[in-house]
Amino acid sequence: MQVLQLLSGLAAALALATSVAAASNDEALVTDLPGLASDVVTFKHYAGHLELDAKEKLFYWYAESQSDPSKDPIVLWLNGGPGCSSLGGFFTENGPFVVRDDLSVKVNRYSWNRKVNMVWLESPAGVGFSDNVQAADYYNDDTVATKTYEFLSRFFDKFEELKGRDFYVTGESYAGMYIPYLVDRLVDAPLEGVNLKGFAIGNPFTDNIIDGNAYMDYYYSHAMVSLESYEKMQ
Repeated sequence: MQVLQLLSGLAAALALATSVAAASNDEALVTDLPGLASDVVTFKHYAGHLELDAKEKLFYWYAESQSDPSKDPIVLWLNGGPGCSSLGGFFTENGPFVVRDDLSVKVNRYSWNRKVNMVWLESPAGVGFSDNVQAADYYNDDTVATKTYEFLSRFFDKFEELKGRDFYVTGESYAGMYIPYLVDRLVDAPLEGVNLKGFAIGNPFTDNIIDGNAYMDYYYSHAMVSLESYEKMQ
């Protein structure tokens, strides 16, 4: 029941954010969220869709840094799955807001945007509020990288003040596939104004064999199995 309440809260909180147009920065500015007192938010944040050439509309939520938004780096966050919404990370991990059990919203004092400008992207189309999905067999890791690359081009054109900043790509889980593909694309064909400095991946999925072979050492090194069991698994 708490999970359903949380999802209902997220849907309510996002109803306003997704209703704003992406034609200008002011129109994408989020000025109110259900359950959150507006006077406790000391930073600007924006949400909306950016349309790609194939008419896919990718949903993003961008929160300015609470430190020095005019100079701080810009960081892109991608949840994994594949198919997991980055709003999961936004509301439960590193985003500026947390939804309580009673559906009220509070500011997350541990949010990453305390030090950097943060963008959470729902990708590919069909995930979360990103829509106009193509046929299921249209998408693979290369395609998703191409779409995210195109999104970044649109995003930095929209928020031109971010061009030239240090840029990092971060994520978790299946982002262990998304991020290397995207970074490879950015290295091979740099986008104007996108100053790629690095990437970081937590708990990444990278390869079935490599990941699978690491389980035994991980379990033993974290005291999850006995030495006897560990030796039998070798």
